[in-house]
Amino acid sequence: MPAPGGPHGAPPGPYDPVTGAQAQAAYGQGTPGTVPLTAVRSPRRTPGWLWALGGALLASAVWAGSLLATGGFEKGGDTGGGKADLAGYTVPSDMCEPFDRSALAARYSEESGDPTSYGSKDPALSSAYCSVTMKSSGSDYARTYVSFTGDWHKKSDPEPEFAPRMKAYTERSDDTSTYRVRQIGGIGEEAFLILDKSQGGDTVRWARLAVRDGWFEGTLEWSNYGTGPNDGESLSETELRKMMTSDMKATLEALKK
Repeated sequence: MPAPGGPHGAPPGPYDPVTGAQAQAAYGQGTPGTVPLTAVRSPRRTPGWLWALGGALLASAVWAGSLLATGGFEKGGDTGGGKADLAGYTVPSDMCEPFDRSALAARYSEESGDPTSYGSKDPALSSAYCSVTMKSSGSDYARTYVSFTGDWHKKSDPEPEFAPRMKAYTERSDDTSTYRVRQIGGIGEEAFLILDKSQGGDTVRWARLAVRDGWFEGTLEWSNYGTGPNDGESLSETELRKMMTSDMKATLEALKK
């Protein structure tokens, strides 16, 4: 029987384009039916683009590892290099202590009992809240509710979203509520007074004064509810704006002490 590789056996081994005839000669020198490695393997150069790709991938991996180690991924969106601009405002242990409502209290009498307060501290956002109930002089049953909320943003600047959030109140108007948004100056970097004048005329039923100063937001809210249309003491926009602005400024000053 003829040996493998002959004219009637297995086909001859592949012709190596690099080693040429040497591969054919080496084919006949090995064990029948096998091809020595030196006959089929030839040195090949690694393409330059492959080296470049490997270098780029390695550099990307090192960069990503550095960001993870330093917390760089957590600072996305910060415009101040990762440091929050809280404009000197500190988080109180009890928001009802710095909450100044003296201007409103001159018009209403604050009910006895402890006000409602709570707060939370977090590396991303800290908040503090205080709410008090006041009694209107025009009725034994009508009540006025006043609250202050402070938000300390620590991971992202609220500036791009602040004004759009305030102006969006105009889209909430319906058959029962008519919202008006007024931008006012002299408080923080931005301030908006939002009013619900659903009772018609100049009478205000609900109001919110929101201020942004750096990455801090302060919100003073006022609402008056009675058991009937004539219950309570109505306030005009001018009167309410003056009282809320006074109490907001005093509270912001107290939060910086």
